Amino acid sequence: MNKRLYIPVLAACAFIVSCQGNKTEEGKAVAPVEVIATPSPIADSSSDLQASSPEIEDKSITVKETDTISLKGYILHFSPSQKTTFPSIFDDFKERQRVSKGMDYYDGVQAVEKMLLAKWADLCSVKDSMLVLKLDNGKTVSLPQWDKEKEMGHNLEHFFPRQNYYLVHVPFTEGNTWLLVNKKNGFKKYICGLPYFSPDGQSAITASYDLEAGYNFNGMEYLKVQGDSLAEEWRLEIGNNWGPSNIKWSDNSTVLVKRRTFEEEVNHAPGKNLVSKLVVTKK
Repeated sequence: MNKRLYIPVLAACAFIVSCQGNKTEEGKAVAPVEVIATPSPIADSSSDLQASSPEIEDKSITVKETDTISLKGYILHFSPSQKTTFPSIFDDFKERQRVSKGMDYYDGVQAVEKMLLAKWADLCSVKDSMLVLKLDNGKTVSLPQWDKEKEMGHNLEHFFPRQNYYLVHVPFTEGNTWLLVNKKNGFKKYICGLPYFSPDGQSAITASYDLEAGYNFNGMEYLKVQGDSLAEEWRLEIGNNWGPSNIKWSDNSTVLVKRRTFEEEVNHAPGKNLVSKLVVTKK
């Protein structure tokens, strides 16, 4: 993959470690972790779903095109869907493409950050190699652009005005993840992929795929807004047969998921444009 990747040494943040893929000592991906139960076939009714779907541990599993999974008190129902377009979560996507054209992954991240710092100069800045985010309470959150000891950095990625959250890209020596910072009170939540907020703004699903190197999380997580903070409800790590490359909400409990396959990512096969519908139901 045409990326400059990064890996963490994070004694204080088990969550970030869990957002990375499984690796051997050489950094290569290994087989998915065995789960305690195989997701059951699709059921005919909501009551059957709850009765026939065994709980699984929060580990890598193979998610089929049609599948029903019980996870952390939720029912996740996957089914095939028609092809559709997936708009970017960034309203300035074309400008991001322009300023990062021809660059590798990390240089592109820095170029986009430079553009955003100029765009939102009244909200954030870089001072003494620290990314400084202003809060509504008059305080600031300062994050190192690069921490040599932890081998991780922080680059401004986006600001969600409706949700009042900063999105920060977190690169490691190999691999990367993201951080959401609440602009009201400075609450911080590391997440495993780019966040896609629901239409009502009360939940979000993150998506990240890594089908080859195994440095990043391959799957999705579901977050609920709790006042001025976020709580993870579940995290689904998908086996390397496919990964979620984009998300689009249909309603507050249904998303369309763009599936990127192993053949597309590793063997550069023509894009299949596969789309799944995911319905999330609380038990």
